[in-house]
Amino acid sequence: MLTIPLAAAIAAAVPARAQNAPPSPAPPAAADEPAGEAPLGEEEAMVLNFERADIREVIHSLATALGISYTIDPRIEGQVTNRTAGKIAREDLWPLLNQILRNNGIAAVKVGDVYQILPVAEAKTRAIIPRSRAAKSSLTEKDAFAIEIVPVQHVSADEMVNILQPFVTPGGDVLSYPRANLLVITDLQSNIDRLRELVTTFDSDVFHNLKTRVFKVQHGDPDELANE
Repeated sequence: MLTIPLAAAIAAAVPARAQNAPPSPAPPAAADEPAGEAPLGEEEAMVLNFERADIREVIHSLATALGISYTIDPRIEGQVTNRTAGKIAREDLWPLLNQILRNNGIAAVKVGDVYQILPVAEAKTRAIIPRSRAAKSSLTEKDAFAIEIVPVQHVSADEMVNILQPFVTPGGDVLSYPRANLLVITDLQSNIDRLRELVTTFDSDVFHNLKTRVFKVQHGDPDELANE
């Protein structure tokens, strides 16, 4: 009978067990990364129901749906409650976002390709002056803060400021430049359009449609005729 030392037998058995052992289970496959949030298509719509949601999350949801880049000032905080009966079309999301911002004393200012979400008092200091019709059209669509200079002809600029002030958006402003009888309006572009309409209405010459003619009286007393 062949005798094998115990140590040798153990040494010989170890590799055999290693060979016969089942393969180690493969590490679990990494979970697929969630698909990135994509903006809505032109014809798409979404349901919006926020219940005391953090306003930053609401801004993120709407900005993502609109496909816009943005930064949020660290001072921005608040909660939003918003319920919709049905789906909101993409074209209605921007006005909704602006309304939510206004209700919370916030405004969006476009700087380059990025919208800065700021307290409304600071937003107006970063407003831009649209210098072309295309720029004004773009601002009207985006409803961003802008500065516009409006001349006044028949009414003093100071008086027109008093007329317009109740119609200015919170955070906006109307200043007069009496030397040239000009108004300097800082507001959302959509509201600037409304203010300009008010200027047109009130800046009118009340004597524009009145005409004066001189008649020579040949028979009768001019004073008596004037009183008739």
